Amino acid sequence: GAWWAAAMARLSPGRRVPMAEAGHRAVTVLSGYMVGTAIISAFGGITSGLMMVVLGLPLALPIAVIGFFFGFIPYVGNLLATMLALLVAIAVGDTSDIVLMLVYTLVFNIVQGNFVTPLVYGRSLSLHPAIVLMAIPVGNEIAGILGMFLVVPAAAMIAATWRLVIAAIDEAGLPADPADPTDARGDP
Repeated sequence: GAWWAAAMARLSPGRRVPMAEAGHRAVTVLSGYMVGTAIISAFGGITSGLMMVVLGLPLALPIAVIGFFFGFIPYVGNLLATMLALLVAIAVGDTSDIVLMLVYTLVFNIVQGNFVTPLVYGRSLSLHPAIVLMAIPVGNEIAGILGMFLVVPAAAMIAATWRLVIAAIDEAGLPADPADPTDARGDP
């Protein structure tokens, strides 16, 4: 908090209010991203565990817990968790268990990646689900794997704050501070 207060103190009075609001919105977006990620992680862990219980496979609870934590690894975590459940089915299950777990793994990852994740992030970040779907490949093209991890929260922060940041940069659109002897542009 101290560095934010120091940065805000360096701004002119006309720029402080929109930048403070932009900072507040950015923090709100990032907390929404973390809540959305927790929801997606819980969905993945619970469904993997339930599928294993339905099939009568061992280690359903540990796989569900691991699946929850793997879900925090963006874009590949749930795939790793479902693959782990599939490996358990291959190791101890019969042919029908393996086939059902393979079908579950494929269907789950398609549904989760194309429907659940965009809807959850869309609602928690106030982004249209299509933006979430399109942002991931764009992030990959720009910065590879790191870009895929960062593009959704970055897009949400930009969407939430861009107008305020532009208003802070261009003080001409802001009302003049009556206590400031200069006008909004800083001219006497």
